[in-house]
Amino acid sequence: MRKFSLMLAGLAVVVSTSVAQKTPECSVNVSKTELRIGESLKVTFKVENNRNGRFTPPEWEASGWASTSSSQSSSYTLSGGEMVSSAAYEYTLMPLDTGRLEIPAGVLKSAGHEISTDPVVILVKPGKDGETKLYGTQDRRTLPPDDPKKRIKTIRL
Repeated sequence: MRKFSLMLAGLAVVVSTSVAQKTPECSVNVSKTELRIGESLKVTFKVENNRNGRFTPPEWEASGWASTSSSQSSSYTLSGGEMVSSAAYEYTLMPLDTGRLEIPAGVLKSAGHEISTDPVVILVKPGKDGETKLYGTQDRRTLPPDDPKKRIKTIRL
């Protein structure tokens, strides 16, 4: 009888943990809403109560951003029969151009449904020296055809 009681108590804990788990949530936070070209921006996507889901970040280059670094952290807590999980995906971005750039939605696919964050608009101003594009993204200068560096030397043996 004692073994049966212990098994029943264990089953009750497992069932209460599964029932008490909350629905998944996904949010986004940015370090600032205005910046200058050449400055960096931290974007953090926070995913809570994700159960076997997958977070997909936005396509940064396609939306006018260069990703310079990224990190991920996660935690799980079981307290009073309630399981709470949390994960943070942090990206450091640099704008490729000036104007109103959008941080696109991050997408969490979990348990057959999809949750998206709201897009965030960031105002990017010219740099301190009047720069309007991130260094290295300007059109490259081509050498004229008569430049000595462009000559091909043919060696016959």
